[in-house]
Amino acid sequence: MKHKEENIMIESETKNHAECESKQDCYELLWRNKFLTIEAKTIDDMIQSLQSAVDELQTMKEVGVTLDETGGTADDYARLITTDPSVAEKFGFEMEEWDWDDEDEDDPVEE
Repeated sequence: MKHKEENIMIESETKNHAECESKQDCYELLWRNKFLTIEAKTIDDMIQSLQSAVDELQTMKEVGVTLDETGGTADDYARLITTDPSVAEKFGFEMEEWDWDDEDEDDPVEE
């Protein structure tokens, strides 16, 4: 049950591209989950690697970084976003610019 409560909390702390576009520019960081423990030789190494990742994500959360609701984590990547340039610089985020016109080019034109 605690896990479910955490999921609800995480969902409420997401933003999407449209939200960023309408307010101001967003900065993006693709967070890779897959290789967090690749260099571990012991279970303690695994714990340390995962704890370091948790600590970094917690620090980001405390300064307003959120998970992009369209960024999902199914492919071992999570798209983290911020609108704060100083936070972006501190954590190595890059400016994300969405070109909404390009997305519509593949859609059939209704007549």
